[in-house]
Amino acid sequence: MRSDFEKLQIGRMQSYSQSGEDILIWEFFGRRTDGFFVEVGANDPVHFSQTWLLEEQGWSGLLVEPVPSKAERLRSARPRSHVFSGAAGPPGHSDQVVLQIEEDDMFSR
Repeated sequence: MRSDFEKLQIGRMQSYSQSGEDILIWEFFGRRTDGFFVEVGANDPVHFSQTWLLEEQGWSGLLVEPVPSKAERLRSARPRSHVFSGAAGPPGHSDQVVLQIEEDDMFSR
């Protein structure tokens, strides 16, 4: 059980993900200041990022992003991460995919 002080400190931590998942991930791994993550469909370097908080805490990782302009932006803004410009799929799946880019690219598929 956490003390009130620990809850207050977590409450002050900036979450970048949509619903605070990044803080939950960091908590799950014991607030480590080193680690390695993989984020598929990284999209934006900070906005709605599941891993930017981890990178701020000292982690490094692999970001996968199929939209080339987004991948380039990730390369510029995420120095502790390696960026792979491509899509991810299950083993044995075709190496060719059709990417549907929506006006709001957060909803692309």
